[in-house]
Amino acid sequence: MLQYKWLNGSVPILEQLPAGFSHAALLLHPFIQMPKGSARDWNKEKFFSDEEIIQSGTPVKWEKIMQWTGLDLGELGIALQTTINSLSKEFAREDLYLKVNAIMKEDLYYPNEDIIPAFFFDKIAAVLKSNGAHFLTYHDPIKNIAGRIDLSDFNPLEIGRIAQKELILADENLEFAFMNQFDSLYTLFMTKNENISQIVESMDMEAIICTDDTYVDWYFTSRQ
Repeated sequence: MLQYKWLNGSVPILEQLPAGFSHAALLLHPFIQMPKGSARDWNKEKFFSDEEIIQSGTPVKWEKIMQWTGLDLGELGIALQTTINSLSKEFAREDLYLKVNAIMKEDLYYPNEDIIPAFFFDKIAAVLKSNGAHFLTYHDPIKNIAGRIDLSDFNPLEIGRIAQKELILADENLEFAFMNQFDSLYTLFMTKNENISQIVESMDMEAIICTDDTYVDWYFTSRQ
């Protein structure tokens, strides 16, 4: 059973992968578009459920948000980290946040933070099955629970019920693994397969393919 691992922000991501994994990508959490008339007050933490998102939601890629705001990928990353109050005053950029907030409409919502988005559940199951997996294993270090889900009778809502925050998912052969991170808007995808770019493309996800210089704060173009 693969166990969850907290990442050190001072060390490149590839140097921290569990034994056996050699490639990684940051799967960017999409914005959420819901039907008009279903608005919620997110300031009061009234979020849509996984079931509502799966049944009625549409993922909106960062690429589209970048087109609407004129921000590049790094600037959008900083804007979103500012939105979730995960940056110190020294690095927070309210000006970038305001550019994103200005295009937010009644039916458009910010990406899920901390958790693996409901939009990903079916895609994760599909890529595991396509590689010959029969089970999806999971580990939640906070609740101290671990187990597996039979992919032959997979219900995407099962994943959302396992954990609210820290969670790692993998196939029984440990070929692929997916791990969320606290105070982040991406899911870390890890694999032994060097064709990671093609795998990400097959899942129709936006991602940052990790290099030797990719850290958890990837949105900063330079490091001190």
